[in-house]
Amino acid sequence: MPFPTKSEGKFELQFKTEKSFAVFGKQYARCYANLDVKGNLTAPDPTGQLTYTVGFKLECGCQSVLGEFKKAYDKTFPSPAADGATQQAEQVQDHDWTGQVLVCLVVPSTSATPRPARGFTHRIPQAQATGGTTTLVSDLAGQPWLEGYALGKGVNAVTGSLSAQALAPFTTTAAVSTNSTTTYTNISSTSSVDQLIDVSASGSYNMDGVTLSGSASYLNQIKQSELDMTILASYQVEYTDYDTINTTGLQFTAPAQQLLSQGNYAQFRSLYGDYYLAGSKRQASFQAVYTISADSEETLTKVQTALGASAPEMFTAEGQATFNSATSSNNVSVNFYLNMQGMPANAPNRPSDPIGIDTVQEYLAWFQQYNVPAPAQAEMIHYSQINPNIPNTLPIDPSVFSAVGSLYFNTYLLQITLNSLPDSWQGSYPAQVNALVSEVMANQGTIVDDPTTLQSLTTQVNALNNELNNINQRYIFIQGIAALQSSEPGVGSSQSQTQTYGSITYNNAANDPAFVIQSTSQNYAEDGHVGHRNHDFDLTPGGVIVQWQLQQVWTDGTDGSWWKNSQSNNSSYILLNTSANVHCESDYDRGFNNTLNVWYVDSSLIPGPITTAATSVAVETE
Repeated sequence: MPFPTKSEGKFELQFKTEKSFAVFGKQYARCYANLDVKGNLTAPDPTGQLTYTVGFKLECGCQSVLGEFKKAYDKTFPSPAADGATQQAEQVQDHDWTGQVLVCLVVPSTSATPRPARGFTHRIPQAQATGGTTTLVSDLAGQPWLEGYALGKGVNAVTGSLSAQALAPFTTTAAVSTNSTTTYTNISSTSSVDQLIDVSASGSYNMDGVTLSGSASYLNQIKQSELDMTILASYQVEYTDYDTINTTGLQFTAPAQQLLSQGNYAQFRSLYGDYYLAGSKRQASFQAVYTISADSEETLTKVQTALGASAPEMFTAEGQATFNSATSSNNVSVNFYLNMQGMPANAPNRPSDPIGIDTVQEYLAWFQQYNVPAPAQAEMIHYSQINPNIPNTLPIDPSVFSAVGSLYFNTYLLQITLNSLPDSWQGSYPAQVNALVSEVMANQGTIVDDPTTLQSLTTQVNALNNELNNINQRYIFIQGIAALQSSEPGVGSSQSQTQTYGSITYNNAANDPAFVIQSTSQNYAEDGHVGHRNHDFDLTPGGVIVQWQLQQVWTDGTDGSWWKNSQSNNSSYILLNTSANVHCESDYDRGFNNTLNVWYVDSSLIPGPITTAATSVAVETE
C-alpha cells in the first residue's frame, strides 16, 4: 500500500567521536542542503554526550526518514578512500554514526474537506418557491399519515402541528380496489440510503419532522458502510385511491366562517392551520430487513458477488437459499428485523415458530391472509380551494424550509450511521444520538421561526454525524489491519531482508485529523567478530501497532537474518499489538545494522475491541 508523502518528528544522531560531530557542526548547512527531499530541519539540540536531536518536516514517509538522513550525511562527508577501496570505506563510515527516529507523525497530504451535503430532494415544491416568500401548493398528496391525524382536521405547514377542524360535517367516499407489490432492494451505497430516507420519511414543508414509529421505523435498523450492507424485502397492500372528503357543498363551521367574513385570516390560520386532511390512503406493509456486517471490504465484496447484481428474492425459497449460501460461506454477521404495519394485534392463527430468517415466508403467508390496511398516506388541500380569499403565501424564505428538511434528513442519517457501528464501538454514542434526536423532535413546532435554534441543531447534528463517520472509518481501517495479520511471518520463521507489514494508509485522514499515526524506531548495530552477534528488539510504542518494519540497513545482503519472537502477551502477531519483539542474528564472523520501525495509533483513538465477525441472527418485530 502507498505511504503518505509527508512526515514530521524528531531524529536522534549518536556519534562515536567528538571530532565527527565537530565536522558535522561546521558543515550542518551543507548537510541540510544535501537532503534529496524538500522539508525543514531544526538546528541540532544536544541531549547527551555525543547525542543530538534534530526536528524535521520532510516530504517523505516515516519509513524513509532514516535513509534520507544517511544519504545527506554521506553526501556531505564523502569517503576519502581511493578508488578500489570504496566498499571498505563505506563500511567504516556506516559505523561513524548511528541514528534513529524518535517520533514521527504522518501528515495528511490534503486538508480536511467537509463531506458533501446530503438532504431531502423534495421538501419544498420548487415551482412554488420564490424570493423571500413561500407559496403553498394547493394539493399535497403522498404525505406521511401521522399519529392523531383524522379526515377534516387542520395541519399547520410551519409547525407541523394538528389544528382544530374548520370544516362543517362532511361525507366521504371510500376507496374500493387494492393491489399488492413485492420489492427487493440492495442498500449498499450512500445514494441508496439517501433515496430510502427520501421516499420513506419526507413530507413537504415542516409537516412530518422526524418520525420514529410506524412504517418508517425500519430506518433505524438500516446499516450501510464499507463493511455493511442491507437487503430490504417488502410486501405491501394498498388501496389504489384515497378515502376522500366529498368537496361538493363543503362548508366551514360557523366560527371559522365568521373569522373569514371578518377578513381575520391570521387568526383563522392560527386556529385551523394551512391545510385540511382531505384524504387518506390505506396500506398494510410487511418489511423484512436483513443486515450483513463483514470483517473486511474484501469479504463484503465476496458476499455481494455471491448475492448477485440484484437483491435476492428473500420471500422465495430460491432467494433465501442464495442468501444463506452467500452469508454462511463468508465470515459475516447477519441481523434480521421484521416490521409489520396493518396487522391486527389479535389476528388469529399466528405461526407457532419464532420469527426469523427461516420462518419469514410462514409469517408472510399469515400476514397476507389477515392484514387490515390502515391510513398510511395523507392528502392535504389548502383552505384557499374552498375560499379563494384565504392567502396561500407565507412570509418565509423557501431556504428556511430547505434547511429544516436537511436537518431532518441528517437526523435520520445520524441513526443509520450509529447503527452501522458495531455495538462494542458505540460507547456513549447511543445516548448522545437519542438525546439529540429528541431535541430535534421537541423543537419541530418552533424551528422554522427560530433561526438560532435551527442553526444550533444543524451544527450539532452535522458534527455528531461527522464524528460517527470518523469512528466508523477508524473501525474499517482497524479491521483492514486485522486482515493483514496473516501476512506476517510465523514466530521463529527466519527472514533475510527488509520486510514491512500492515499499512498506514488511512483513507479518511483528511476528514479525521485527530486520528494521528505516529512512528518510532530502534536501531542496533555491531561490528563483526568471531561467531554470531544477536540482539532482541523489544519496542513498546505506547499505542496499537498498525504497521511495522524490520529494516536491514546494509543493502549488500550481509546483514544477517531475523525472526519474530513470541510477543509479550502471548500473541502471534505484532499488528494490533502494543509491543513488538523481534530477534536479529548476524552472519558468522560478521556485524549487522538493523532498525525496527513501528507505526502506531494511540489506544484512546480506538474506542472498541478488534473484532472478527461471526454469523448470528438477531430478531426484532414491531
